[in-house]
Amino acid sequence: MKSIKFIEKQNPNVLFDKYVVMPNHIHAIIVLKKDLMGRGGTLPLHRYIGQLKSFTNKRYNEINSTDGLVLWQENY
Repeated sequence: MKSIKFIEKQNPNVLFDKYVVMPNHIHAIIVLKKDLMGRGGTLPLHRYIGQLKSFTNKRYNEINSTDGLVLWQENY
């Protein structure tokens, strides 16, 4: 999944250990690596989830030529 690889590349302290994409949601085990915690402004978990949602939503709209379609619910 390109979205997960994007988040891991942008944030070397984040690892999506396991994930399953379901028809209308995703399950993931996300590891925040301890050796990098606190260095370089580590974000709280909800910020990484927000990045994932933003990336996938933007790519979906680009691929499908939709403008402003929101795919995700506000909370996680």
